[in-house]
Amino acid sequence: MLRKDVEENPEARLIERARKFGVRASAICYALKKMKITRKKKNFVIEKGIEKKEYNTTKH
Repeated sequence: MLRKDVEENPEARLIERARKFGVRASAICYALKKMKITRKKKNFVIEKGIEKKEYNTTKH
């Protein structure tokens, strides 16, 4: 339900979502973090399990 709400209302604030679901904002924040949904500028981004590349910063 939360994932669908994020997709349908990407601009909603945590407090608004919390009121909608009858929980605290911290619970929404925790749930989004567990679902790997992060806030990027003005929209939420659902991460698709993309691995981050590590760059070697030392010169040989």
